[in-house]
Amino acid sequence: RDALLKQQADLEARIKEAEASTEESTRDIRAQIVTIEAHISTLAREQLQHQANQRIDARVKELSERERELSAEYEKLEGHLYLIEQFIRARVGMLEEQISGSFSTVRFKLFENQINDGLKECCIVTVNGVPYWSANNAARINAGIDICNTLSAHFGKTLPMFCDNAEAVTDLMSTIAQQIKLVVSEQDKKLRVKTQAGKKAA
Repeated sequence: RDALLKQQADLEARIKEAEASTEESTRDIRAQIVTIEAHISTLAREQLQHQANQRIDARVKELSERERELSAEYEKLEGHLYLIEQFIRARVGMLEEQISGSFSTVRFKLFENQINDGLKECCIVTVNGVPYWSANNAARINAGIDICNTLSAHFGKTLPMFCDNAEAVTDLMSTIAQQIKLVVSEQDKKLRVKTQAGKKAA
């Protein structure tokens, strides 16, 4: 009986030892599992990042190719735009010459060059190369007569012309139309009218 009790005690001791060993092994295995799962999560994140980088690289390549295509198209359009602007400038020059050629002393500038090389519409009248507003009184009066003469010929209409401040002009431009000259005369206190022949009308 003592031998059996001793054998039983030995067996129980072995069982406890085995249980303790198994529990320790289980803890080790669980720790390894946690470590492996953490590593798997890290690898999964890295894989997702790698896939995202691949998509980004593909998109960058696609956009770079598109940029090259657009740059080539832009250069082509720039060339066309330059040709169009040169055509417009030539056409504008011809138009200004054609219009100004209808007048004796007056010239018209219809477009101005801009800083960006574009054209801006304008209407600047010059008299013998001088801007109308800078010309003297006589030049402005003759310019007005020049314009009236040209418009009368163009529309086939002849109307009387009133020339104010006519005393300021020594060489008044001739017209087909009747000219009514308004002259300041210090000696005349009342309005006096003379015909071209010099006869007193009133």
